[in-house]
Amino acid sequence: MPSTELFSLCEKKNADGIISFISSESNKNQKARKLRETLCSCQQRDVSAMWTELYSMTTEAIMSLDEDEEKMNHTFSLLECVVFIARATLHNEKDPVPPCLFETAVLLHGVLMSLPEEALGLRSDIAQLLEMWWRRGLEGKEEVAVNTLHFFLESAQAAEKVTAVKVKRVWAMHDAVLLINWDNDDIESLKQRLIACVAAKPFLREPDGRKFLAFLFNISPEFTGQLYVRFKEFFPGSTRDMSTFYGEVFFRAWKQASGPCLEKLENDCIQNLMNHAVHARRDGTNIFSLLSRLLQYLHNQKIQTGVTDMLLRLYNPILWRSLNVPNCDVRANATFILCDVFPLTCPVQKDEFINRQCEALLTALYDDYPVARRIAVEGVCRIMSSYWELLPNLTIKMFITKLLQDHLNDANSAEVRLSVVRGLTELLDNHLCHPLLKQVLPTMRDHVHDMSESVRKAMMDLLLKVKKIRAIKFWTIVPVEHLLARLKEDSAAVCKKIVKLLINSYMPLEQTTEEKISRLTHLIKEDAEAARKFFQYAPTELKFEESVKYLTLLSRVMLVLIKRNHAENSNENHNESTASSANDSNANITSSTNVTRDDGSNANTEAGSDDDEEEQELSLKNSEIMMGLIEAMYLMWDAIAKQLHTPQHTDIRHELQKRYSVIIPQMLRIFQEPRAYAAIMLLSGFLPSTRVPILSDSCMSKLRNMTADTHMGVANLQNFIGTLCKWRFSNAMLEMIATSVKAGLEEKTIAEYKPGGSTVKKKAGAKCVMLKETIKPEPPIALEYLEILLEKDLCREVILVDHVDALTQTMEALEHSVEILKAMNSADSETSPTNEDFVLKTFFLYLRVSLLLHKQEETDPKPLFTDLLTWAQEELVPQLQQQGKRSRKDGELAFKTLQIILKMSWHLMMVGSADKDFTSMATKLCISCLEEDKTLRLVDSVLTCLQWVTDARRTLDRETNSEGQLLSLIPNFMGKVFVCLASYIKHNKQTCQEVMSSIMPQLTEIFNTTMKNVFHYPSTADMMTATQMTIVAELTHASHKENLDEPVDISSLPVLSALLMKIMFSPRQRLHFFLQELNTFISSGSMPDLHHAHGCAHLLSAVRKTKGRIPFDQLENCEDSLRQCVNTLSVKMEENDEDSKYLLKQVRDKMEGGQQKS
Repeated sequence: MPSTELFSLCEKKNADGIISFISSESNKNQKARKLRETLCSCQQRDVSAMWTELYSMTTEAIMSLDEDEEKMNHTFSLLECVVFIARATLHNEKDPVPPCLFETAVLLHGVLMSLPEEALGLRSDIAQLLEMWWRRGLEGKEEVAVNTLHFFLESAQAAEKVTAVKVKRVWAMHDAVLLINWDNDDIESLKQRLIACVAAKPFLREPDGRKFLAFLFNISPEFTGQLYVRFKEFFPGSTRDMSTFYGEVFFRAWKQASGPCLEKLENDCIQNLMNHAVHARRDGTNIFSLLSRLLQYLHNQKIQTGVTDMLLRLYNPILWRSLNVPNCDVRANATFILCDVFPLTCPVQKDEFINRQCEALLTALYDDYPVARRIAVEGVCRIMSSYWELLPNLTIKMFITKLLQDHLNDANSAEVRLSVVRGLTELLDNHLCHPLLKQVLPTMRDHVHDMSESVRKAMMDLLLKVKKIRAIKFWTIVPVEHLLARLKEDSAAVCKKIVKLLINSYMPLEQTTEEKISRLTHLIKEDAEAARKFFQYAPTELKFEESVKYLTLLSRVMLVLIKRNHAENSNENHNESTASSANDSNANITSSTNVTRDDGSNANTEAGSDDDEEEQELSLKNSEIMMGLIEAMYLMWDAIAKQLHTPQHTDIRHELQKRYSVIIPQMLRIFQEPRAYAAIMLLSGFLPSTRVPILSDSCMSKLRNMTADTHMGVANLQNFIGTLCKWRFSNAMLEMIATSVKAGLEEKTIAEYKPGGSTVKKKAGAKCVMLKETIKPEPPIALEYLEILLEKDLCREVILVDHVDALTQTMEALEHSVEILKAMNSADSETSPTNEDFVLKTFFLYLRVSLLLHKQEETDPKPLFTDLLTWAQEELVPQLQQQGKRSRKDGELAFKTLQIILKMSWHLMMVGSADKDFTSMATKLCISCLEEDKTLRLVDSVLTCLQWVTDARRTLDRETNSEGQLLSLIPNFMGKVFVCLASYIKHNKQTCQEVMSSIMPQLTEIFNTTMKNVFHYPSTADMMTATQMTIVAELTHASHKENLDEPVDISSLPVLSALLMKIMFSPRQRLHFFLQELNTFISSGSMPDLHHAHGCAHLLSAVRKTKGRIPFDQLENCEDSLRQCVNTLSVKMEENDEDSKYLLKQVRDKMEGGQQKS
């Protein structure tokens, strides 16, 4: 029998035999089941005898743990077998535990934490055995608990991915913490594990973990303090969810605490958190939001017994005085907390406390700080929504009056206005307030036209909330006319909300066909432009099937109207041919103001005037209504076009195409207005060309024969070409464009300009070279076609996917413009050709097509652009200063050519095709342009190109792991840029401000790209040095000119310095780095005179007076260094030098004045 074999092996103390017996079966679960059954069938004395021997063997094994590695592995195997047998023994809960099994468990508990890491499996088995002992409450469980808890804590904190099971095991043994002897030095490791739990995310995420943390806060006052210290170290890096979990931990701990632990929790923990929350900074840090989330959990527990008293007691010495302190952040924080914790009441003085809090809120509503006002508005609305019955009527009226009369019209802060609208929207959730709000909400009407989009969106949300309330009608608050006015002007986000508000009014689903059409025509008549926006966004609020039904309805109505119109015309012709019976027939023929019925019979002439008016509106002769309906067809179809092209909606799409293929040709014959024609063309684009063959052929012919006189306008032309692309005419259009441009370049340009400088003689009196043949379309119009094909997303996608060969042929036709433009820029003739713009545009489109095709054909565009950069550097840049000495008037042609080359160069860098050499050439050209172009006409193009040079260099540096070496070019060219800008400002005082404002985005992006996450690169320090030297030089020059008045902030600095300092202020780390470089310059001892010191003092004073996130520690370092430098310069100053004394006084006054202002 297995039991006899096991007992025999134990009696002989045969360790190898026991190991072999336990490991004889690979399936451990099956082996454990058999062993449990075997031990259950044995007598108790045999089991006790077995454990006597096993205890002896365990003792010997533990004593031999320090021997060689092979012996240790054997020992670990034996101990694993002992633990295996122990768990099988404990499975029988009926029999008492053998005494020696308890002694064995104590031995294993003693070595649990001292076993090496390679015995982790053994340690885990021992811990599970001792956990079973603890859970079953067996005798002596206290002696096997502490190390077991220690192991589970270690396991939960060390694992990369902690499961909930490990946390639950710790919680299951939480009472073992009470068994710890805190005076014993040996438990320091366990103590640190317990303290670390408060910063362990797994314990925060799991409910049992939060229970365990709350339990730890009640061990002892001293331990509570240690836990709180660790919590404060970890808390700033928490998330918002973790903050809420911490709130639960503190609340549970407070609820369970008593005596000294309760006093410690309240005074040193919870009140300390309240104090930190009130005094937290709001300058971009998230510490206040974390603390407020934590405290909100406590505030939400006011319904629990004793919580309100605790909050009142702890907030009382902090909150009330903080509402009136000079610090605006503290006032804002205190206002937020007061609103969140409201009401703080005392059973004895309930009304007095309520009134005190309401008075504090009224005061906060008029705070000078916009953030505090916004918080107060949000809080007051939330309080009224939740505690309407608790507040006195007079207080409610005062709140509502101040919100609507003052804060809703707050011109200084859109956030305050937004908070009022949102707060009143939240207030509508309380039905008790509806009677009052019904009277006051109409005063908000004009705020649908607020300058802030967020306020307008909030107003729409309020109206949508009102729409669900029977007692209030939204059109009594904001008339429909105002909503339609906003619909035609506002952003997409606001328009969608307006459409959602009006959709049931103008597109009812349950009404009759006549009523549906009547409402649509009414909308078009009210405001056609707003109607277009409505139809554009209506499908987003309708189901797909409902949108299809409306499209079908519109097509059916249009077909009926067309047939009626045809019948009317037939009747009129018949009347003219039968003049003898005209008087008798006229009584039965529908006049031009009436509509015949669907079956062709005449309408009842005795119908009421209202029916006549409605029928007159719904007539083909009412062009405004008809154009509105046609636009509605296109806009609604366009909105659901993607859904229609899904496989499950193929039948629906084909049915719609079939219906509209009938009416579109007839509509084109009837409606000739440009607006209607454009809408019909767009609508026909949703049909395949085979459905409208005559129309598609005529469109291509019209495009080919278009001239400047018959041009349909850019917008209509874009729609026209887009429709042809949908019909797959892109290839034909590209061939037509290539032929026209090629002929235009050959006939007009080469004949007049040849590289050698000779020209073709003109006939007497001729003003230009005449074309031998008429080119169709005219070459400039053909370029316009190509530009639309390249710019319109749909067209560009079609030609790049399906017509690359045709586009390549077009590029070859455009290529000739390069040779022509070079000839024009190098010609000696003073003639100003009429085709200069045509050649420039052809050149631009050639470069653009080259960039588009380089990825499709896997070609390298850099050789072309490199040649152009070289040519521009040698030929074009010198012309910028050759006023009247070159062939082109004052270098105008060179200027326009350079603009194109710079623009396309940065496009090449945008698509990631530039390398190190190309960026170097582009930089050289940019700097040359700035140095030669004294009027800075090219400054926008140059700085945009340099911006992309910076981006390309940063990308190349990252890809090649160059550690910032490729960025060293940037400080060099930026120094030259600053010199050119300073020179321009010196000679152009009137226009310099406008120029500086226009280039700020490019300069900001260059700084952002250069310094993003690489403050340790040498190029970053060089960039800051160049910036600091430029600013100091300008301020020093201003000091010499006595133009440095007391600064208000950085915007009052000289032009270039103000521009650069605005860039330095965001982000905060950049300003820190700039001040660090400035401090290095000041403390280096290289400051030559007091004028330099005056410039630095002026700069530091302006920085200190500017609002924002200023690193005051670094600023103070600069001021200390400057103070020492000024003292050194004052010693060298001559006694009789009155100018230097006056300058020294200015420097010191600015340094002291800046600190006092701060």
